[in-house]
Amino acid sequence: MSDSRARIQIFQAVAAVIALVFLVVLFTPLITGQRRKDPGTLLVWLVENPEAEISLGIFADQFEDYGGAKVEIEYKDPLDLRHALIEDPSLLDDVDVVEVDLFDLEDAAPAVRDLQPLFTKSFDIGLFYGGPFEAGKFGDKNLFIPWRLSWPALVISQDYFLKYKNLDYLAKVAEHERAQMAIPAADDREFYAFVCSVVFCFGGDPEDPEDPGLLDAMNWLAQISPLVTDESAIIRGGEVHTHYASLPEVFIEWPKGLVPLTFDDTIPGYYRVVPILEGAGNFKGEAFLGSYLAVTAASENEEEAMNFIVAMCSSQVQQDLLFNSNALPVRKDGWGHTGTVRETAYGAFAQAAINLKAPPRDLKKISEGLARAGRRVLFEDKSPKFALAEYAGHISE
Repeated sequence: MSDSRARIQIFQAVAAVIALVFLVVLFTPLITGQRRKDPGTLLVWLVENPEAEISLGIFADQFEDYGGAKVEIEYKDPLDLRHALIEDPSLLDDVDVVEVDLFDLEDAAPAVRDLQPLFTKSFDIGLFYGGPFEAGKFGDKNLFIPWRLSWPALVISQDYFLKYKNLDYLAKVAEHERAQMAIPAADDREFYAFVCSVVFCFGGDPEDPEDPGLLDAMNWLAQISPLVTDESAIIRGGEVHTHYASLPEVFIEWPKGLVPLTFDDTIPGYYRVVPILEGAGNFKGEAFLGSYLAVTAASENEEEAMNFIVAMCSSQVQQDLLFNSNALPVRKDGWGHTGTVRETAYGAFAQAAINLKAPPRDLKKISEGLARAGRRVLFEDKSPKFALAEYAGHISE
């Protein structure tokens, strides 16, 4: 009898353990915020972007309608995405495609897979702008495909455009003309990319404080500093098309501010957009910001996930992102009708795109230090040599 009771107790204990394991497996995704997706469904994590979410949802439905997998898109806070990619990749166990910021590519590399074996003949990498595409490669592996980009342009009043056409000459007459120029220094990354663009145009290395080209770039910033307004005068977004009278003659702007900018020659003093650093230095270069798409290392639907990335980088979707969320295209045919592109606000962007270069992506050292050096010269009247000496000390800490 005692043996029978002992067997019953053992059986009950085993059953309890099995039940507990079952409950843990069942409810852990709910407790941790993860969940099981439907088999065959692609789960895509993108950065929150309210302007584009409706059109991207429609596109996801169309992807399925045309024979692709069912797609479920979840929009995440950028910090949450970064945490999953870099600090806790287990959160990506059910995720197939993920968006990765340019500055996180190196750290996120272990969480994604090489896409090159998944390339098909229809995936023409020659249509992509070279600089952004190469930035997604690590050694012989294509880990990331550029998806949405951003880089600055120079906006100049019609009067100044007809007179000077470039900043070199404009800077020389700045004291007489009393021109004003606004530069986007409020956003640290945008300002850093602007300074990197100047450095690239002078053939400088942003990571080497002793590089002669870097000193030339800082001297050029000092030359235009009489033009530059203080940081509180930076032009942003919707102000552009409603307050012509209050705008400076010249300013640097990113695509989000150019969308409402009206190029109407019936308005006195209307504006033109030109390549940002035309006339600066003897080299060509434009630093860009942006994000990439990748297939997670945990994905079991890698081929279908790659098909979805290819579709997301199509000219159709790139044009949609351009007009709905101000993201600049990653490919040469993403601007719309090529016959009219130079008649729009995006002409300067399209022209600059062929010279895109990735800025150094060390946020703690290079970007903070170089942005600070640029601010010292432009807004605080510090000498270029002083700013670069401070920069050298910052990156050597």
